[in-house]
Amino acid sequence: MTLDFTYQASAARIVFGNGASGDVGKWVEALDCRRALVLSTPHQAADAEALSKRLGPLSVGIFTTDGQGCFRYKTVRPGGYAVPSDGPVGQMLGGLGFAMRRPAHLHFLIKAAGFETISTHVYDGSDPHLGQDALFGVKDELIGEFKPTGKGDASTLDFTFTMVRAKKGRGTP
Repeated sequence: MTLDFTYQASAARIVFGNGASGDVGKWVEALDCRRALVLSTPHQAADAEALSKRLGPLSVGIFTTDGQGCFRYKTVRPGGYAVPSDGPVGQMLGGLGFAMRRPAHLHFLIKAAGFETISTHVYDGSDPHLGQDALFGVKDELIGEFKPTGKGDASTLDFTFTMVRAKKGRGTP
């Protein structure tokens, strides 16, 4: 005998029941999400792969944790870029002599129920323009070291984000 039930809290929806994972695409859409990231432990990797395939274009990918709950992913190494100078803010910054560029960085938005949301960047410590950020976002604690892996132009970046419990009464995701 199986027991089917649904439990929904503020930022979580847990559904148990035979074949329940077949409806996960409906849940993604019902939560007004455009895409979903499948998180998995190593021993559930095959299930995560099947779920990602079932989601099709709604799946952005799969992150599989290691034994300590950490995960890794691949992306292109970021590059710096010029900031547009044709609008009023660009004209003002340029007129004041500010550099019109952003140093290389990756964006992160990390949410978890009961914790403050983290919205930040991690900057490439080897970018020669770290001191010339038009948005003044570079802070020492946000600078990472991209280490070559020895496999072509691949690099790794190890970075730890520390989440803080949300203040009492404050809305969380």
